[in-house]
Amino acid sequence: MFIKNQKMKVLIMNLEGSMAGAENSLLLLAESISKIQSDFCVSIACPKPSLLSEKLGKLNINVFNISPPPAKFNLKLIWGLYFLRANFQLLLLIIKIRPEIIHANTTKSLLASALATLFTNKKLIWHVRDVPRNRFIIKLCNNIFVDRIITVSNFIKNELIKFDISPKKITVIYNGISPDSFSCGETQDYEKAITFANIGQLVPWKRQDFFVDAAQKFLSRNNQVQFLIIGDDIFNRDTAYKQHLLSKIHNSPYKDKIKLIPWQNDLVPMWNEISCLVHTAKSEPFGRIIIEAMAHRIPVIASNAGGPAEIIRHNITGLLFEQDDVDDLLDKMRMICRNHNLAERLKNNGSKYVLSHLQAIDCLKKIMLIYTELLAVQKCE
Repeated sequence: MFIKNQKMKVLIMNLEGSMAGAENSLLLLAESISKIQSDFCVSIACPKPSLLSEKLGKLNINVFNISPPPAKFNLKLIWGLYFLRANFQLLLLIIKIRPEIIHANTTKSLLASALATLFTNKKLIWHVRDVPRNRFIIKLCNNIFVDRIITVSNFIKNELIKFDISPKKITVIYNGISPDSFSCGETQDYEKAITFANIGQLVPWKRQDFFVDAAQKFLSRNNQVQFLIIGDDIFNRDTAYKQHLLSKIHNSPYKDKIKLIPWQNDLVPMWNEISCLVHTAKSEPFGRIIIEAMAHRIPVIASNAGGPAEIIRHNITGLLFEQDDVDDLLDKMRMICRNHNLAERLKNNGSKYVLSHLQAIDCLKKIMLIYTELLAVQKCE
């Protein structure tokens, strides 16, 4: 029974404590929650201590501990035992704080929430931030556990529909960023060397190796340009790919022009060093770094697929290349180098688009509307 004027409780589950895309999105939602009046009291469960819990703790939001996942992703038995343990921990939290809604911030968080919410008859939201793969798990969770689904792009929504998930159950809510992220920026000094940057986790599907291939071909004809990779194996699960990438750079004849620097939790000091963001990920669910670059008035080149193809209007807010065509990518990079008016136009249009369409507070309001709809259904049951 609900008491009038009493805030409804929501518990958001996030299994990782390091700061990747899903965690940055969660942090921005938490920042927005701390700035507005709402009908919801939101708590967050994540590993403690961690960088994420530390940042959340500064926002006056209750943070509860969930054990971090195992380091090795391919040990299925260990992961299975971990999910059972996480469900038990969540069950104890549900008994303690009595939330009406559990919001799983990632697919792994869904697997750590499904049984606990089933046993306690709580409403469960699945926030899909990655490309769904396992048909059995997706259909099982959808049919038995999940009440509503949020996807970060129409691309992910359509992928779920391929698994026979009803589109009526899915709401697309793009990620947003804070107004504090927007930079007035200065006009690029095109007299100094252009720096193309690739930013993200060092995982195979982000395709930093493709970026290196493009860099080498570009430098074979123009060595006045620099290439920068900012990233790391954040969760320590792709060490082989990281070593492959390091070796590729080390063995390149242009290694003095291609640099890999560690992941930066604060990218603000880096943006002034970047002339253009090149996003090479394949089947990117959304592309948070793209909108961050736009907000900092950095022109963006991204593959014409997945989330980036929805965010970017080609030749207006950014440039799109066919994702397996290195020569097409090279053409787009040359356009940035040669056409300074184009680069400035992309900066201005990209910044305006993000400012008017992709603010975190608007993302939060859409999510809270789903909370309200779920509770209205629960009251009628």
